[in-house]
Amino acid sequence: MIALLMMVALGGPPQREVVKIGGMERSYWVQVPDNAKPEGKRSAVVVFHGAGPDHSDDKGAKFAKHTQMARAAAEYGAVAVFPNGVNGAWFPPQWAPEGVDDIAFAKALYDVLVRKYGVRDGRVAAVGFSSGGHMAMQWACNDPRLGGLVVLAAGLSEMQSRKCDLTAPLPTMLVYGREDPVNPYRGGKVTGARESQGREDAEVLSAERSGKFFADGNGCTKSAKHLPLIGPNGRTLGDIDRYRGCGKGRVDLISIPVGHVWPLGGTPNAARGASAYIAKFLKKRVWSKKLREP
Repeated sequence: MIALLMMVALGGPPQREVVKIGGMERSYWVQVPDNAKPEGKRSAVVVFHGAGPDHSDDKGAKFAKHTQMARAAAEYGAVAVFPNGVNGAWFPPQWAPEGVDDIAFAKALYDVLVRKYGVRDGRVAAVGFSSGGHMAMQWACNDPRLGGLVVLAAGLSEMQSRKCDLTAPLPTMLVYGREDPVNPYRGGKVTGARESQGREDAEVLSAERSGKFFADGNGCTKSAKHLPLIGPNGRTLGDIDRYRGCGKGRVDLISIPVGHVWPLGGTPNAARGASAYIAKFLKKRVWSKKLREP
């Protein structure tokens, strides 16, 4: 009965769709929940998977199953999209082939969400893990239409920090594992990043510097307030540095004592707990914000 109710809420299994980018077909999975708002008033989240040893071209569906992010988004009636990276990764900085224009893909997804799925302009958020986190930040740096950003287990690269253009307030959550062996918490070289791209996009800023970058970009006028991260069971899971005086572009920098994982939550299913926490942030900061009528 529970499984049946979940299926009804989600509107059936996700659908695989394609969009052409420069003559190349790019695929993605999309989930429109039964409780989605009328077309033109909807919200959405685009979730970028990590890289890892699986180089298949259909990792979006696997990541959707692992994170349960579509179910978390459906709690608020939001559309969830899970793109597939070429060779199972994103460009930059790791294993995607040269010449793949992932930013054009992301921008095309935004257009498809607005035009085909009735998502309101300004209510699209990007969420990314690891390699997908770098991808989400790269998109945010190149598309002022994006309404929010959540990055897990990925730091802002040295190259991105010099070329990123944040032209509008961007509510941002950055989640770091203090014991992450892939994306160093204190900054440095990303494990597995290919040398052919040079060191600029293989080197990342520390968690603190990444948080301050987005805080400065959002015009935060006050220093961060240090708070405990409390899970649903009342246990302290980690820490939050919440930058203040940011207006509509609040920045939360979260650090927890874990490795390179999709973390958070304090529930029996940590991945599901993380997705619920992220969706709650997006609901409050992106999907419910007042926008000017077109």
